[in-house]
Amino acid sequence: MHIKGFLIFMKITIVIPTRNGEKYVMHAIQSVLSHDYQDCEVLVSVNHSDDDTLLELKKINDKRLKILSPPSLLSMSAHFEWCIAQATGEWVTVLGDDDAIMPNFFSEFQRLTAKWPKAEAIRFVRALYYWPGCEAVYKESILSFMAIDYDYAVNSRIELARCLLGVSGYANLPQLYTTGIIKRILIERIRNKSGGRLIHELSPDIYSGVTVALETTNFIVSETPVFWVGTSVKSNGYIVLTLPKKSDLENEQLSREKEFFFLSSRDDITYSDCVDRELLVDVPVSEYLVYSSLKKVPFLEKTSWKNRWLDYLVYAGLKMSIDEIGADNPGLHHKAQSAYDRQIKRLGLASFFLTINRVCLMLLRKIFIFSLLPGKVGRKARRYMYCEKTMVTKDRGELLTISDANIAVSRLLR
Repeated sequence: MHIKGFLIFMKITIVIPTRNGEKYVMHAIQSVLSHDYQDCEVLVSVNHSDDDTLLELKKINDKRLKILSPPSLLSMSAHFEWCIAQATGEWVTVLGDDDAIMPNFFSEFQRLTAKWPKAEAIRFVRALYYWPGCEAVYKESILSFMAIDYDYAVNSRIELARCLLGVSGYANLPQLYTTGIIKRILIERIRNKSGGRLIHELSPDIYSGVTVALETTNFIVSETPVFWVGTSVKSNGYIVLTLPKKSDLENEQLSREKEFFFLSSRDDITYSDCVDRELLVDVPVSEYLVYSSLKKVPFLEKTSWKNRWLDYLVYAGLKMSIDEIGADNPGLHHKAQSAYDRQIKRLGLASFFLTINRVCLMLLRKIFIFSLLPGKVGRKARRYMYCEKTMVTKDRGELLTISDANIAVSRLLR
């Protein structure tokens, strides 16, 4: 706890935005409040839910908990923006309402901030938990946890380049969301450079990872998970990217998807004009999602990432992904190819240069140039590492909630 004048600043703020997440959010909150660590604040913002979330929250008596609600119903990105602006901690993270932190969260947080005092962003590897109801998409996947006692610095720009080349995923960027902890001074710096608004795209997790990578030289990576990345039937990624492909959509899920896009459009939060929404849904490859966020960054004009070569490189990679669909799903391939052709024409990209970039990209991926140069500063080759703790299960058993996952992993962490 830090006192400045008459204001008290906590070491870390954990922001939990929620809308109609009563079934899940109480587990996210308890995963934090079950710790004895006092130098933190937990901001839970209820975005005008139709369920009993507020009633349940009022039953909790803990001075670390602050219950908030925006003045009006907001889109997901605008809600994140509003929540983060209320944070007072030196460090900030946003926890999804179907996610959770682990029993080792605060001990690892304290250890890493002491070890890397100049760091402004820390990313933890993911541990995954799938809530009941996701079986239609994720089959038998229930839980996945793998921990290595190792942490290192990563070159931010190289990692961003790897993502755009398709040899790394957006989850490896330093996101202001579950798995990432960002210094508030860095958040304010990005907001100030962005015209007073922090988030300008529909995917606040990916967008924040892009802007943090642009605004830092290095970020810290820990190979020990401290977050559960939860996936449920209410997850926006599950609804927007997966469910529209199905023919048996439920009315409630359709309603959520329509609300998501309607509110985002109303709040002037859209995908980049350089991307096609149909392609994002049909071919949701990581590099295309990162590209959409990158193109929405207001201060991008002042960086080298604005060059035309980036458009050619990303669309060359997207064509490769579309071609891979062909054998498995001819109908989807035809639909995606038509959308791709329209977008290429709209952007004025020449087929000759697309072909050249496609060949270059294939060579880069084949010889793993960027995979062998991951931007780790002083990092030993991963193949020499020893995986100390692992837990992967497809047996639901007693793992009915993310709280049960914490009980199971706590035995492993002892």
